[in-house]
Order: sequence, then structure tokens, then C-alpha cells
Amino acid sequence: MLQSNGNETIQNQLKAILIRAYEMARDAERHPDWIRKCQVISDIDFLLFSILRATIQVKSGLHFLQHLDQVLEQQVASSTWFDANESERRARMVMAVTPFFNKLLQKEISDQGVNHLKDFNELDDYDCVAYDGHFMKRACHVKNAPGAKNKANAGYIFGTDLRTGFLEPVKVVSDGSKKESEIPYFKDFCEDQRVSSWCRNKKITVYDRAMSSAGFLIDEMKKKHYLVTRSKKNSTWDKMEKLQWDKNDPSNTNVLKDFLVTKKLKRKNEKLRLIVYYDVERQKTYRFLTTLSTDIPPGLIAELYRRRWQFEKAFDNTKNDLGEIKAWGTSIPSMKIQMCSIVSAYNIIRSFNELNLVRNPDMVHPAQIKQEKRTDKLRNSLADSAQKINPLRLAGNLRRLSRKTVSSIQNAILRETPIRELLRWLYKELKPRVLT
Repeated sequence: MLQSNGNETIQNQLKAILIRAYEMARDAERHPDWIRKCQVISDIDFLLFSILRATIQVKSGLHFLQHLDQVLEQQVASSTWFDANESERRARMVMAVTPFFNKLLQKEISDQGVNHLKDFNELDDYDCVAYDGHFMKRACHVKNAPGAKNKANAGYIFGTDLRTGFLEPVKVVSDGSKKESEIPYFKDFCEDQRVSSWCRNKKITVYDRAMSSAGFLIDEMKKKHYLVTRSKKNSTWDKMEKLQWDKNDPSNTNVLKDFLVTKKLKRKNEKLRLIVYYDVERQKTYRFLTTLSTDIPPGLIAELYRRRWQFEKAFDNTKNDLGEIKAWGTSIPSMKIQMCSIVSAYNIIRSFNELNLVRNPDMVHPAQIKQEKRTDKLRNSLADSAQKINPLRLAGNLRRLSRKTVSSIQNAILRETPIRELLRWLYKELKPRVLT
């Protein structure tokens, strides 16, 4: 869709995708309560403008409206715009449409062969997603209670698909009025999965050790939802049994131990896996907890968690390149709209980045060259020791979107550049692949 008509602008193509996603979201519910016609600013236009606001680096809503008027020649009254951003009905609409919009984009690049986990056959039947909290400054000054040391931040939980690098909106955690824990919000999300018809039969979720409750892991496993997390230091087990694993398999490089641990929960003995792994880059030993069976090698489980750390690269893009360091509003509806808009903006840029690489298989991005040099440096530093790099880390890694890629798409929006011309800009960023 993004490349079907190279003469179209990004705005026109996005509007066409949004119309389709809106229809899919409407048809997915029997009587959606978020549908309402507005003569001043339609839902489709509101969705499009919200995504453009998150894509173009602006300092405020008024700053964006000035861009909209003077650069894109589309006028929206400030009162209309800010009222819409605080509307609960608009927030429900955005939350309903966004998953379909992002899945349409994701399907397009998947059909083009983008799959950063394609070398791991053991994961073919799974969706693999990492989750983490993402916090920013609140929209206005918050007076803390007497004696409070830290100000509360506004924030959400985001997910990233480890196959495509796409972000996923999960839950608003806080509007910044008070501090909130991510855990209950993530558990609520697990109970209310959206767009389930797009999912595979099984799902692997990677989360930090805040989600290492054995009871929660077991309950989710019964729904074919398998978690990978880090074990807390104070975790105790009723029984630990050593498992046999293939020490000659290169994918298990740096695995130290693999245990089947037993925990008594509600008078039943529940079993999980505990994997001890040594990270040669960080020079640190980690303990990973999971409900995955022994069909998945322990080294691959450790690699899935390592790829969760790459999530920070997406946050770096949204904060530094898209300028999303402050909440758009002080209400939960405005936070939901911003969360979905940031995700959609990032995924649009990720789509063009991935399509650029697919269209030019003999070229590489400078970010990949930089990563390969860093890996070679690490390998050379380990040459005189018995330590080795796990080869899994070299297979299909997600890379940070470059500042040049983000700027090219921002400029294409502001200049209303045809997609064909944008793809030429992106091609210029690539370097010839040097065979060694």
C-alpha cells in the first residue's frame, strides 16, 4: 500500500489505510459506541492529524496547528483540536482503529519477507513480543505532596514485535498525577487482547523481572501465552532439577545451566524453567525464568531476552528524533490518543526503512555496518580467552532507525513529496555490501 502508487504522498496513502482500518474496527464490534459523525473534523482526519503531529517534531499542539495551516495548508481551529484531544469518545475510537492500522502496515512488510526471527525455526509458530514501560514529562507542572522526593511522570506500556520491530500500544499507566506500577495494567492487557484474529496460535512475551510472579506465568501458560523474564534475586523454589541440553549446539553458547524448578501454588506443584546464562558483552551472569518447554533451546531463550534490550532504541527514536518527551494533555483520553499516535508514527517510519532494505538487497544501512564493527571488536577482545559470542546475536537483529531516515520522512510530509521521491532519498542512505 505504501509503495503501490509512487505518485501519491504519504498523507494520501495513510488516509487510505486509515479508512480501511476504520472500517475493519467498526465491523469488529457489533454496535461501536465510538462512531459519530463530526462536521468540523472527521474521525479519519483526526487520526491522520494526530499521526502527523507525532511524526513531525513540534513543541506543542499550537506549534503543530501552525505547521498544519502554513505548511500543509489545512486549517483546524485550536479549540476544536484541543477539545477533540480531550474527548473520551475520540480516545475510544483511536484505541479501536490503531491496532488494525498497524496490523495492515505490518502485514505489508511481512508479505515483503521482513522477519528478523526467520533464522529461528523453533519460533515459527509463535508471536514474539517484548514489553516495557515508557515514561515522559507531564503536560503541566505537578505540585508534589510535602516530602515527596520525585515527581510522577506520565507514561504507557509499549510492546515491540521482535519479527518486524513494530511498536504496539498497550495501556496508559499514568497521566502524571501520581505514580503507578506497570504490573496491574499489563495483567489487564493480557486479559483483554485486541485484534486476536491476527495472532498466531501461541505467543511469547518478554518482560522484565517485575513480571516474574510464578503464579501469573503459570496462569498465562494455560492460555498458550508463554513468558520470558528475569528471575528475582530472592526467588525460592521447592525443587530444582537439572535438565540436559545440547552443549555442542552453537546456539547454546554461554549457557551455564538449565533447570526445571518446582513451585507449590494452590496445593499444586507447578513447573517452570530457570536458565543461567553468561553475557560476554556485559560480563555478567543472568537468570531467566520461562514457561516455554525444552523444545526451545536455552540459548535461544536468553537471546530473546537480550533482544528486549533493543527496545530502548525505539524509545530513543521517539524521544530524540520525534521529540515526544512530554505528554500532550493531562487527561487519560489525551494520553491514549498520544500513545497510539506515537506508535503509528514510529511504525510508518519503520515500514519505509524495512521496505528500503527489501528493495535493495545488495545494499546495507550504515547502522548495520556500525553494529558489525562493534561485534568484530568484541570478538577480537575475546580472542585470547575461552569465551565466545553466541552466534544468535548476529541473526536478523533490529536496528535503531537512523536520524537521516526519520528526517527524510518528516521532510517528505512537510513538502508533500511523492513516495517515489522519498524512496530515492532513502536509497541514498544505503552503502554497497562488501563481501569478505
